Amino acid sequence: MNEKTPDFEEIFHAALEIASATERDEFLQTKCGDDSKLLGELREMLASHQDLGSFLDKPPIDVEATIIGVDASEKTWRSTGGL
Repeated sequence: MNEKTPDFEEIFHAALEIASATERDEFLQTKCGDDSKLLGELREMLASHQDLGSFLDKPPIDVEATIIGVDASEKTWRSTGGL
């Protein structure tokens, strides 16, 4: 597995604290300078982190419904009579 430099983690965590997407991107561009690879990796990691947050905000039934393409509010469950 590719080890990230300590700067990557420091920049990543600092960027998480910036609420404005525009300000966050300006911060990343300033910190990364000419290192477009680092900038791209940080943007990708931040986007994944943001996606993960929205994934965890949903109850599991809603996530399952999204995956299989049904409306969770219409889904009913049948009891199998016990464990």
